[in-house]
Amino acid sequence: MNYTIQEPNVGYFLEGYDTQWAIVSQNALGNIFYLNLPSGTYTFHLAILDSAGERVLEERKFELVKEGEFYEQSFFQAYLLLVLSLLLIWCTWLVVQRQLNASQEKLNMANETVMAIAKSVDAKDVRTHQHSMRVAEYSVMIADEMNCFKWWQRTKALANLKKAAQMHDIGKIGVPDSVLNKVGRLDNEEYAKMKSHVVSGSDILKDFTLVDHVVDGTRYHHERYDGRGYPEGLKGEEIPLFGRIIAVADAFDAMTSNRVYRNHMDTDYVMNEMKRGRGTQFDPNALDAFLRLVDKGVIDLDKIYAEKKAEVMEVDQKTKEELERRESVPANYHTFKGEAYQGRYVSGIAAGMKIKEMIKEEIITPDQAIVGFVAAYPTSEVISGYTAFLLGVRAIVPQAVMEVSYTNTWSSYAHEKSAAKELIADGCVVISQHTDTIGPAIACEEASEFSPVYFVGYNQSMSEVAPGTSLVTSRICWDPYVLAAVEAVWNDKSIESVVTGRIHGSDVSAGFEKGWVEMDNLNFQVAAKGTQEAMNKVIDQFKRGNGDFVFKGNYLGVNPDDPSDTFNLKNGYKENENTSYPFFHYVLQDVITVKE
Repeated sequence: MNYTIQEPNVGYFLEGYDTQWAIVSQNALGNIFYLNLPSGTYTFHLAILDSAGERVLEERKFELVKEGEFYEQSFFQAYLLLVLSLLLIWCTWLVVQRQLNASQEKLNMANETVMAIAKSVDAKDVRTHQHSMRVAEYSVMIADEMNCFKWWQRTKALANLKKAAQMHDIGKIGVPDSVLNKVGRLDNEEYAKMKSHVVSGSDILKDFTLVDHVVDGTRYHHERYDGRGYPEGLKGEEIPLFGRIIAVADAFDAMTSNRVYRNHMDTDYVMNEMKRGRGTQFDPNALDAFLRLVDKGVIDLDKIYAEKKAEVMEVDQKTKEELERRESVPANYHTFKGEAYQGRYVSGIAAGMKIKEMIKEEIITPDQAIVGFVAAYPTSEVISGYTAFLLGVRAIVPQAVMEVSYTNTWSSYAHEKSAAKELIADGCVVISQHTDTIGPAIACEEASEFSPVYFVGYNQSMSEVAPGTSLVTSRICWDPYVLAAVEAVWNDKSIESVVTGRIHGSDVSAGFEKGWVEMDNLNFQVAAKGTQEAMNKVIDQFKRGNGDFVFKGNYLGVNPDDPSDTFNLKNGYKENENTSYPFFHYVLQDVITVKE
């Protein structure tokens, strides 16, 4: 470039890199270096400026190209981005796959457990083969037809409904075969046992977390839409959805199935009964969905009845032999009760310790050592329970006596609370129960402000509803029996070969030694000092197989249905050949008083 001024100012600027002109005198201008310049195309400006360094007098421009390194090339960057993306996708897939595998393992375990439990329940009845499976299939069809689940919940909800329906009758594991397969009408005691399967089933499954709402199907499938069902008398949509759907499926399959005491019912009769139950027994929406399925032929009545007729024709000699075998074994074959009297007796020890403390502290006199018992029906099972409880009390306080009040109903909060209040008014200082509601515990808690009274529970802890009066609770544990039943079915074994039988090998029963009976944590805020030690001592005796002391002593028992039938407990009462725990049906004379 030409210039006429001496010592001109020279400016340079690399477009695309520099942000402003660099100005130096011509004498100071040397080599210009740009280090770490990114690859690309640049324009280099070189100019002569006036003496003030403000106005460009002459300028030249040079186009420059900086070649990039290999790793700076666009194709390499694209390749690298692709590799990183694939790596990220693979890592994500690996994590998700592991979670899916874990979930699938849990799902498989749940499915296997459900199937095994359902098979074990169906196996108890010779002529209700696959009842639970059919109810599950009908339930899913009805729910699908109702369109009752959101689209994003549909698949999972239907899967949960199917599993819940497969286990809806799990509580029948605890129903004696003599009741389950009885030919003819059930009496009140037998019907009460049959109805209890919904509560027993929900207790078994309350901690089963692999299936959502599983308890809803088990506990509530015998509720009625008009509120006249059981166990809680829920009405309308108070009944959980699973319970309402399974109720329709269960009723239909029950009427169309061949039972040990009858063959399937006529098609017209079944459909008329289903329709007649709309809005009374059944949820109208669920029933209407069922009827639409029948009209569409999705539920094919002709096919169902053809199969049922074939079943009737195929009742072969093997089935007849099985029915005859069941009639020849003890009535409680495969019945799980646990030696409940062991827990009752230990509960009595806790109650006796409290009464002894009250006498010592002069809160009551020895003559006021009265315990009360709220009972459902005067059956041998109930009598043996409250007798064992009283004898536990008398092991600590020999002069203690008992007053019993029968409600003649199951699961009635009002009746049970009222009976407990009457016993407290009669002077009972400890109340226990063979009933289902929290009524007696609430009655004790309310009365404790005015009189000394304490509560002993059975099968459910009352420490939350009666924290100031609840002493302890004994319970029968279903888990060991359920696991044994599942193992038996899974390995194609009979149940009694898996669980150690008692006495005759066909009754599955055990007590403290196998964990089939247990005690809830003692309420140390209420219980007398030394109670835990006294209870442990007796439990240890039971675990060693020594329980003969329970139904033994200077007592005369009288059969309430036949006063001429008496039993002297001087030498003790032992299990007989037809029971897995004592069905003691004698009321101790002068020791136990039954309220009218």
